[in-house]
Amino acid sequence: PTTEESKELSASLQTERMPFREGRSLIFGRDSGLERLVSHPTSKLRLNERFTIEAHVLLDSVYPDQQIRTIVSRWEKGSPGWSLGITGKQSSYKPQTLVLLLNGEGARLKDGDPVFSTLHLKTNRPYYVAVSIRPTDTGSQITFRAKDLSDDDQPFMESVVDSTVRSGFTGTAPVCIGAQSPDSQRHLWEGLIDDIRISNEALPKESLLINSPDT
Repeated sequence: PTTEESKELSASLQTERMPFREGRSLIFGRDSGLERLVSHPTSKLRLNERFTIEAHVLLDSVYPDQQIRTIVSRWEKGSPGWSLGITGKQSSYKPQTLVLLLNGEGARLKDGDPVFSTLHLKTNRPYYVAVSIRPTDTGSQITFRAKDLSDDDQPFMESVVDSTVRSGFTGTAPVCIGAQSPDSQRHLWEGLIDDIRISNEALPKESLLINSPDT
């Protein structure tokens, strides 16, 4: 965006302090007027098939149906891509769990395969979340991680799941925060999102943002 567009966007964004974190987080949904942030068309994110997505989130609510509350995505229906979010109350797996949608070579479903973690996230709690993708001989290995920031005694949660999607899921769509795609009115986030990082490597636990001294 131009300088004037950036100033106008910054002035219109509503923020709030996420509990147990410094700084301000963006408010999505509620009455903030913000549904999503979409990367500029000239911003080209180049990913290989081994990468890590990290974010700090606070979820107000989940959908009453099967829709996913999307944290961040690079997704266009029917095209290669990925989308990270939290399942709804009528999920075919379990409600309120981290899920990664992958669409690429080896996907069994036309619009991509859901890869469900075993990690349950409560509403109105601040979390650090991460997902790492690495190729295997038969597909991809997905490592989900999450930490409840409000409880130091709560263990660091981890879930490792295999997917048949082998390659071709890095996508070319814009990166979208708070929604599954740049124009869909479904799968929207409601709550806070902060400090998203996408790394071109399947990071080990010690290299994650949550273990950085600057976090």
